Amino acid sequence: MLMTAFPESIKLKAGQTERYDRQEWTVFRSLWNMKDRLLRCPVYGDYALEYPGRYVTGKAPPVAQIRYTTDTKYFVLKGKTTKKPNGYEVIREVALQLTSEPEYFGPNFSSGDSFIEGLARESAGPGNASTWRWAWTDHHLTKVWRDLRALAGLSTVIADDERASPLEQLTLF
Repeated sequence: MLMTAFPESIKLKAGQTERYDRQEWTVFRSLWNMKDRLLRCPVYGDYALEYPGRYVTGKAPPVAQIRYTTDTKYFVLKGKTTKKPNGYEVIREVALQLTSEPEYFGPNFSSGDSFIEGLARESAGPGNASTWRWAWTDHHLTKVWRDLRALAGLSTVIADDERASPLEQLTLF
C-alpha cells in the first residue's frame, strides 16, 4: 500500500502552523489488524512529507519551515522567507516553536531531532533548505520505522551506532 494524506498544497503564512491527520497510517493499521483475513500481508509505504508530484525546485529563496510527523498528525510550522535581510537564521524561530510544543519528541529521538534542537538552542549553524528537509525526513523515517516495528511487536530502540549522520551534498561539477 502506498498513499499519502499529506496535503497537496499548504497555504500557511509566516508564523502559522497546521496539523493534518495521518490518514494513511490509520488505514494501514486497520489493514494490519485484519491481516490474517487478507490474501496478502499489507506492506506500508508513504510519500514522507511531500505530496507526490508537488516537489518544486527553483531559484526562489526558501521559506523556513519544518514538517514534523507525530503519532497521528503531520505538524507543519512555517516561518519567514530567507530573502534578504532575513537570511537562513529565520529557521531558528520555527525550530524553537517546534521544540516548545508537546508533540516534539526530543533531541534523542532521531538525528534530525537533534539537528532541530541545535537550531532552536543556537548551538549549531542554521543550515539551509536541504538540511532542514533532511532533518524532518530523518525524523519522519525514524518515526515510521518505530511505528512499524511496534505494530509488529518488535523492539523500537535504536542503538547509537545505528543513528544516521547528516549527509553532505555532492558537488556534480
